[in-house]
Amino acid sequence: MKPWMKWTLTVLIGAVLVHVAATWALPRVIMDVAMTRIGGEVGTNQFSHAARASHEFKAVVRPSPDLNYSICVLDVGAGPVRIEAPVSTPYTSISVFAANTDNVFAKNDKDAAADGTVSVIVAREGTEIADARADVVYLPGDKGLALVRRVITSDAQNAELNAMRESSICAPLGS
Repeated sequence: MKPWMKWTLTVLIGAVLVHVAATWALPRVIMDVAMTRIGGEVGTNQFSHAARASHEFKAVVRPSPDLNYSICVLDVGAGPVRIEAPVSTPYTSISVFAANTDNVFAKNDKDAAADGTVSVIVAREGTEIADARADVVYLPGDKGLALVRRVITSDAQNAELNAMRESSICAPLGS
């Protein structure tokens, strides 16, 4: 084999390895930084209620000033976590993300229970959930993130939404 062919083959194999490593690692690093930042404020398995987005304050990536954000860093290593959020008009959604940024669950106010809440139990894959009166979501690992978004229609409504956010629950199942 000619020297330039060996060099080209080496560069090509190196490029493929770097590409695979980057596409696998980058989402996990980004999510780890986000979870560390948010979890450092309040810890895991409890909601952090971000202030309303403005040009000075951006708690999440590309936030909308028309949305209220509540974020819960999940650690299901010690057992499942229960999430309950009352819905508000005109729109509420809850999303659960795995540690690699995959969106593993999404539900909105249209699918809320009769009592006006969205309830989710988040557990590690392979965990048995005996009496689930909520949607069950399985994470591929111990870590993840839950995000509740609520549309703000006015400044006056924002105060009402903040009170609603305080009644949201993100806690170990059974507590």
